[in-house]
Amino acid sequence: MDPERSLGPEVLEQANEIAGDMEVQRYLDEEWEQLLKDRSFLRSVVKEDEEMMQLPINVQRILETARTTFRIREGTISDLHPAEVIPQVQGLLNRLLVVRGNDPISREAQENATLLFKAQLRSRSRV
Repeated sequence: MDPERSLGPEVLEQANEIAGDMEVQRYLDEEWEQLLKDRSFLRSVVKEDEEMMQLPINVQRILETARTTFRIREGTISDLHPAEVIPQVQGLLNRLLVVRGNDPISREAQENATLLFKAQLRSRSRV
């Protein structure tokens, strides 16, 4: 694990206890890979002259509401543990249902219907 790229105690309360924890590192690596895939996807869909992508819902407002509800202030030390948060966010995104049905066409329609929202939510929630 590269010490220059690790989270310090000034950012995350559990930074010292998760340093060297392979399970947490696996979660972080998987999340990083997903963010890279999302970035690649978003770059392939967004036109070069578009700065903001239009969605039928305001992703930024959803995140701001969650931060307000749970009293999360920007710039403060987080007590959220990555090994708990990452799987819960993944579970939340997997439970998002737009198209009902378990046949191949419904599953593909579900994936297509939620792909952009999931990518936007993941990318903005890490900031």
